[in-house]
Amino acid sequence: MSSHIVSLLVAERDRIDAAIQALRGDSVSAPVKRPGRPPATNAAEFDYDAPNVPDWVKPKAPARKKSGMSAAGRKAISDATKARWAKLRAEKAKAAAPKILKKRSAILAAIAPPEDAEFKKKMSAAMKASWAKRKKAAKKAA
Repeated sequence: MSSHIVSLLVAERDRIDAAIQALRGDSVSAPVKRPGRPPATNAAEFDYDAPNVPDWVKPKAPARKKSGMSAAGRKAISDATKARWAKLRAEKAKAAAPKILKKRSAILAAIAPPEDAEFKKKMSAAMKASWAKRKKAAKKAA
């Protein structure tokens, strides 16, 4: 029974020693091979300007990308697109305008029907006369 306890304590001591060695960095064992692709090496460390590096290894300057369209062509397309959208907006406004006019004319017709135009003129004249009379009375009182 005591030998079993001793073997457990020895195993625990070995685990603790291995942990201490790993923390100190003085591990004697070989590095553990990890699965997957190895980490990339830093390409910035390589000196392309070294005298022993052949020309075919040195990176080439990136080729200038040629524009496929002239400035005049881009402007023409831009102007055509703006004209197209302006035409679409105008058509939309034209289609919406009759609805607004219909609503407005319906409201105006309900407020003052066209057949009551003569009555409206008589009422306007009567109100003006009434206001003038009140104004004259207010001047006399003051």
